[in-house]
Amino acid sequence: MENDNKLYPLRFVPVEVEKAWGKETFLVADLAEVSTMVHSGWLGANSVAELMETFLEDMVGEASFAYYGLQFPVTVKVLDVEDRTPLLVTADDETAAARYDAFGKAVFWYVAEASPGAELTIGFEADTDASSFYEGCVGGRSADLLRRMKPSRGDCFEIVPGLVYGASGKMKIIEISEASDLDFTLVAHDGSAGEHLDEAFDLISYRSGGADPVRKAWKDGVALLSDRPEFRVSELSVEAPLRIDGGPRGTFSIYYCLSGEVEVKSCDGAGEGARASKGGLILVPAGLGDFMLVPSGKATLLEIISGTRSEEDTYLK
Repeated sequence: MENDNKLYPLRFVPVEVEKAWGKETFLVADLAEVSTMVHSGWLGANSVAELMETFLEDMVGEASFAYYGLQFPVTVKVLDVEDRTPLLVTADDETAAARYDAFGKAVFWYVAEASPGAELTIGFEADTDASSFYEGCVGGRSADLLRRMKPSRGDCFEIVPGLVYGASGKMKIIEISEASDLDFTLVAHDGSAGEHLDEAFDLISYRSGGADPVRKAWKDGVALLSDRPEFRVSELSVEAPLRIDGGPRGTFSIYYCLSGEVEVKSCDGAGEGARASKGGLILVPAGLGDFMLVPSGKATLLEIISGTRSEEDTYLK
């Protein structure tokens, strides 16, 4: 792959994976199981992994590259839930590095659609302990201990490592997560004990509570939804062309279109632009510099950029 041409806003070929509970569609991913491919342009048919190997910090920004190296730092996928997903838990970066020489996994869920019978499970209803939860998982009674809620369209949740979580009923969830393959199944889709139940027990937070819906505070068409070291997520309402100072920002930018249609193009007019309608995603490499968001009428977007890592928060490669 030649790298003497200018970077441009990138669209990817979605990768659909059928599950017993529904379907997950990877929109941008750099994982062992899937690395999404560029849709078009001179970089077409190159994977995210290949882009990282060629463009390094020009893909993600200096701070993100210093921490994650050649690993693209986030995964964005859509969960089309029709039944009950497995009950999962994830590890934090420190534990994942020590045990598995891998990154941990923080998760953010945005509920794009939810039927009246849809339900989310995040955390425990009351303080519990490992023994009680284990017995519940083995005996098919774990639901009695879990904190369940009815989601509405537009609800969003920060799911930190240690929180057990799952979903059931018909809904569509946009999942943004740290790039990691470390998902631990505690309860399987059919309600039986999960394959990682013993392995992941000391990863779980057994205290009551979970993740309440994020309260959206809008200002000038922007609502900050999540601000973590792993990623920063905002919801944008765009009705007129909006300039993004990508150079000073120093990070990749991902836009998922919730409604409407938007074009992303470089401010200097060079190179290719990219257009996305509802359900589409565009990745703007850090090296592109300043760029414009140009909606057709009104568009609502999720914006994902890299989080802020402290100097001591450095992954040991």
